[in-house]
Amino acid sequence: MGYIRAEEILPIEVIELIQQYVDGKNIYIPRKPTHRQAWG
Repeated sequence: MGYIRAEEILPIEVIELIQQYVDGKNIYIPRKPTHRQAWG
């Protein structure tokens, strides 16, 4: 799994909101349940 810089895909307003909770940390954003792949 590769990383994508938030600045490349998210508006600055969203980045600033996330920074209120986690500043400078890596976070995982899971897929929507409808986009998950089946196991196996």
